[in-house]
Amino acid sequence: MTMSAVLDGAASIGMWWETRQLRLANEAANEESRRIGWLEEMLVRWGEVHQDGDVLDLRVSEYLAREARETLAAIGGNRRLALPQTLLYELELVQESFRPFRVLLLEQFEELVSQSEIGLNAALEAALPGRAIDMAFIRQLGADPLIERTSSKASNEFGLELEALLRRPDDFLARILPGQERASQDEPSGGRRGSVFETLITVLAPSGLPTDGRSDSADRAGAFRELSTVPAEVARARGLHMAWTAVTTLFAAASGSDVHVRLDSRKVRFDLRPATSRLPLESLANG
Repeated sequence: MTMSAVLDGAASIGMWWETRQLRLANEAANEESRRIGWLEEMLVRWGEVHQDGDVLDLRVSEYLAREARETLAAIGGNRRLALPQTLLYELELVQESFRPFRVLLLEQFEELVSQSEIGLNAALEAALPGRAIDMAFIRQLGADPLIERTSSKASNEFGLELEALLRRPDDFLARILPGQERASQDEPSGGRRGSVFETLITVLAPSGLPTDGRSDSADRAGAFRELSTVPAEVARARGLHMAWTAVTTLFAAASGSDVHVRLDSRKVRFDLRPATSRLPLESLANG
């Protein structure tokens, strides 16, 4: 092979490499433009829904969480893709809006369990013999995902477990209300769960939004933590809301009283009022 042929080959390789790099740069620019645009669009939609500041819409929040997860997945697979700091700042504001909701729901659970005069344990025993609320799991839902992510790898495992549970309301209910029941109650003929869970799943249906089940891109999640902590906050808020709905529904079925939350400057208080739409206890107690 002549020196001229070697030089021609080297030049061809150089031109191929430059073309490849240009193509990758263009692909990254297109992907960046699409992902940022979609994420910004969901942020605008989220802001429109919450402009009055009096509600926290879990449905639109879940769609924002999905977009954030998709963006993080795209970033993890393409190191050329970057995000503007203004977008990350907006995501952090969304994340901060979930913290008071998460803390309040956890405080409601703690107070409801501690106030023996309300009779929560007796009501749950009447509605679901042999089952009790798992406060350790409730406290995990109420923990700050940002602090957990910086202190323990177990947080990622819990996040994956929670995403799986949110896709299966029956498994979620069994997680918050564990216990020992006869197989005939939990697994009636046909392999379906008993009417206890079937009734509660119907109640929780509006909260049981599907999730895409994607995990974080671990190598870049630290650099873009807002993309991972927003979905984590949304998932925990959904979990706490579903758990509160299930527990108070069971309480109303057994006691005939709805739990109304009253807040003052010092603590959470409860008022018990006649249930407005009481589920028949026999449909909950019979497997």
